[in-house]
Amino acid sequence: MNTFRSNCSIGSALDHVGDKWSLLIVRDMLIYQKYTFKDFESSDESIATNILSKRLKSLEASGILSKHKLKVNKKTNVYLLTEKGYDLIHVLAGFVIWGDKYLKNDQPEMDDYQIGQTSSEIDTTIALILSKYIEFRILQLSACA
Repeated sequence: MNTFRSNCSIGSALDHVGDKWSLLIVRDMLIYQKYTFKDFESSDESIATNILSKRLKSLEASGILSKHKLKVNKKTNVYLLTEKGYDLIHVLAGFVIWGDKYLKNDQPEMDDYQIGQTSSEIDTTIALILSKYIEFRILQLSACA
């Protein structure tokens, strides 16, 4: 059973994914379909390997991702989001919307995730990303032991 610092749902969620790296790992999995330690290590944000290892263990302990071994190479760990993990796409979408509104003017070279402006466009984009990720996840699970 998990213990939390407070009874606040925001504080409790932040206990799981409120550090500097966790949502970036989830982003890499959902958007860029990264799934190995080496994939995450190559991200633009240059996460240190010791921090990456801790974050992956923490996300696994929280049930946000699961770890598997490849059939062809048992030394390689494959990390895949669980439903609990890919449901964080709504949080990521909120960050994109907020960042586009308040930060893009100061950093115009920011990535453009083309999430849309209206609720309908955002919902469509989220559904498309989730659909692609779930297909990817099924394919990767079939390659795991």
